[in-house]
Amino acid sequence: MIKRIRTGLRASLFTAVLFSVLLASAVSAFAAKGDRQYNCFFESTDAEGNADVPENEGTDGTFQVIPGGMPFGVKLFSGGPVADDYAEIDEGKEKKCPARDAGIEKGDVITDVNGKAVASAEDVVRAIGTSPGDAEIGILRNGKTITVTVTPSVCKDGVKRIGLLIKDCTAGIGTVTFIIPKTGEFMGLGHGICEPDTGKLIPLIRGVVTEVDVSGAEKGESGDPGELKGSFKDKKVGVIKKNTDSGVVGYFSGLKHDRQNLIYVGEKNDLEIGDAYILSTVGPGEVKKYSVTIERIPETKNEKNIELRITDPELIKDTGGIVQGMSGSPIIQNGKLVGAVTHVMINDPVRGYGIAIEEMLKEVGV
Repeated sequence: MIKRIRTGLRASLFTAVLFSVLLASAVSAFAAKGDRQYNCFFESTDAEGNADVPENEGTDGTFQVIPGGMPFGVKLFSGGPVADDYAEIDEGKEKKCPARDAGIEKGDVITDVNGKAVASAEDVVRAIGTSPGDAEIGILRNGKTITVTVTPSVCKDGVKRIGLLIKDCTAGIGTVTFIIPKTGEFMGLGHGICEPDTGKLIPLIRGVVTEVDVSGAEKGESGDPGELKGSFKDKKVGVIKKNTDSGVVGYFSGLKHDRQNLIYVGEKNDLEIGDAYILSTVGPGEVKKYSVTIERIPETKNEKNIELRITDPELIKDTGGIVQGMSGSPIIQNGKLVGAVTHVMINDPVRGYGIAIEEMLKEVGV
């Protein structure tokens, strides 16, 4: 099941991966926008904790990085399986929702079933399905541990279900902004990954990075932002270290990049109104360069936003402008990396916003 959720100006594409205890091990995805042509669930349950990355040296104006533009898949785990929504179970004469009847509330973190710890939504599905009778479910609510007793419904296919959608993680596609050659550390997106309802940063317990194949893009139109289309690969190529307001910080361990292709990073005073270009991947093949115009730059020390307009005819033809999934595309001007694309203006997809690279570098200690 795919459900549409509007996310305002957000130019990234992220989905919450859910398991349905109503539908056994089926996967439901809550998408940023539009129907998906990829499966946003990928196997990474053996991922280790976040890597310890060496501290970066300070910059004296000659700091160099590998420019990004390549897509990446990310899966964030924020602390265990979470009760996300209810689902009625049709027993013929009536519909029931055992989870709701037992007192499980949306937002509860499920910690154990029948005394056995569960770490994922799949664990919960399996435990409910094999429970010999009533299931004793331990939950964490507002910092307190509670145990509830749920009587699963046995459906026509013989599978036990309790009518609960469980959010396992948040997953999606973004674009790498830069990689630090010395450490393999990278930043992408240019903004944090947030809860769609509250806008707050999703707390990070651990995160996994995978490669992505981009097949094309759904074009953006006024009032209807487009999106990249692609598929996750199963292979894990890195971990996420931090989820910040200025983007995600990660560490590549399994990708090879041209360490000879270096670029100097700029400061806010290097930004100027005028021509620039971005690096992005909006279809099969390699990263491409697309022309843009920077129309407005930050006027105060605390301001992050850059305003830009896509001027490249090829990109406009292929995507309509900026689409979801392009967040993090590096902005390059006068030979320096000066920022990253972050958002699209919904009513004018050829225009959007970016963040000054100086703000992103603070998150990696530069």
